[in-house]
Amino acid sequence: MIVVEILVGIIVAFVVLAGLASVGAPLANAFAERLKMKFKELEPSEVRQMNTRIAALEEEIRSLKTQLSGVQETADYAVRMIKIEKSAVR
Repeated sequence: MIVVEILVGIIVAFVVLAGLASVGAPLANAFAERLKMKFKELEPSEVRQMNTRIAALEEEIRSLKTQLSGVQETADYAVRMIKIEKSAVR
């Protein structure tokens, strides 16, 4: 009787371990792939492409700064003209 209980226990343990392994292995692989993607190193072509895009963005920012300073100068000039006009009317 004890031998049967031990055999049943071993079979149950084997089924549980096989079930955990069949469910756990894909979960572990998915987690490992997620970590690989998170800490993925860029290839040289990707690095060059990224540097090109960064340079283009930096150039666009410089252009926008120049345009903004031009708009600011125009606004300052308009404010000065309005002040001069108001003082001339009084």
